This record gives sequence, C-alpha cells and structure tokens, in this order.
Amino acid sequence: MSPGGSEAGELNTSMAEAVANHIKPGLGQVLDNDFPLVKVWNRQYSSSGFPYHFFSKVVSPDKKGNISNWSLLAGTVPLGKFKVHVGMAVEFMEQNNLGWLEVKPDQWMNVLDVRQTKKQSHSA
Repeated sequence: MSPGGSEAGELNTSMAEAVANHIKPGLGQVLDNDFPLVKVWNRQYSSSGFPYHFFSKVVSPDKKGNISNWSLLAGTVPLGKFKVHVGMAVEFMEQNNLGWLEVKPDQWMNVLDVRQTKKQSHSA
C-alpha cells in the first residue's frame, strides 16, 4: 500500500484489513486469516506510475510469462476523496496467464472473488 497523492493521509500496516474490505467485502478476513506480508511504501503521486513501480520491485514466485497460479495486481483504490495505491501477489486456485495486471479503480470488484469455504473436519 502507498498513500496516493499529496491529499492522502498517512498509512500503516494495521489499515490493510480495512483497505482490503473496501476493495472487496470479505477480503480483509482473508488477510486476517492468511497473514500476508503487508508493507507501506512511500507516498506515490502518480496513479499510472505505481503499478510500474510495484511490478519492478515485487518478485512473483514464478517467472513472468509462465502459466502460474500467481499473478501480481496493482492499481489505485479510491477511498472517498483520498486514494491508496495497492499492489498484491495473489495465488489463484487455478493456473492462469495473467502475469501482471494493472487494475483500474472501478475494476477491483470484478477482478477479485472472495468466497467462504467450509472447513474440512478430520476424523480418526
């Protein structure tokens, strides 16, 4: 995450769950359960420059161009009058060739799908 523009306030890692829930309801619970690495980057003034910066700094577990369960997503999330730039490495249930995906502010809801799964019980 990175504050977007000079109007955005400061961010800290404890805000990640709320930002994730704003992106997609239920996504914050995924963060809460999966314990991903969350970093706050310096303020980024350019919405178009953030994805490029993110993709150049974050290494995917698989090489770019390979069919993979991993994709890198980056874009800007409007939070009222403020903007937050968000980047994430996402592991999908099925392999894909998305690689790097720049997400426009109005596309986040359509890009990610959050579903609750039933926990399997193990019996002896």
